[in-house]
Amino acid sequence: MNRILLIDDDSDLAQTCAVMLERAGHEVVTVRGVSEGLSVLKSSIMDLALTDLRMPGRPGTEFIAEARQLCPDMPIIAMSGGDTGEDDMVAAFQLGARDVLQKPFRRAQLLDAVRRGLTAE
Repeated sequence: MNRILLIDDDSDLAQTCAVMLERAGHEVVTVRGVSEGLSVLKSSIMDLALTDLRMPGRPGTEFIAEARQLCPDMPIIAMSGGDTGEDDMVAAFQLGARDVLQKPFRRAQLLDAVRRGLTAE
């Protein structure tokens, strides 16, 4: 069982994604913001992180940059909504995200991205 950190301020989307991931056999820790996500990484070992790029307060790109310092080998997948600019998606990759999921995404897209993230070397 892999431990996945899910960071999204949209509680409905986070809950839906968590259910999909849990049904696929993963343990999911869900938080609503970057600071909470970084706190989890400081106290727990996670196998993968999913982060929204646009959130109130601190953007997901800050999470990616700081998570790289804390857990350099942990795969990170960014999630972007329709209001996320191409610059944010490029920045996510440059900071170390393995993939970017464009919202709305399907269950299969989420699970494929997670599988690729967990199996990539």
